[in-house]
Amino acid sequence: MSAESEKWLRFRLVTLLVFFVILFVALFSRALHLQIMSGKVLKDLAEKQHTMTLLLPPERGIILDRNGEKIAASLQVDSVCADPSKMARPAYVAERLLLFLISIGKW
Repeated sequence: MSAESEKWLRFRLVTLLVFFVILFVALFSRALHLQIMSGKVLKDLAEKQHTMTLLLPPERGIILDRNGEKIAASLQVDSVCADPSKMARPAYVAERLLLFLISIGKW
């Protein structure tokens, strides 16, 4: 091998080595930036994009009789619950509650 061809081979190898070193440093610095410097922000962003609470109210379909008349359906309503055994006057409370529901148009 001549001196000229050895020189040319050495130049190509050094150029290739420099190129790969620059590429490795660039990839390493990008990974460092993403993982260390921006890691918390990116993690919060990913959680916000992938985690969401979705409220789906359970709804039963309309039940029809054999003539096609509606006999049962789901309705969204407010509800009140009370334990009569813990009340002093359950009849009075029931009457007041009924009057209240009538006054707001829920009965």
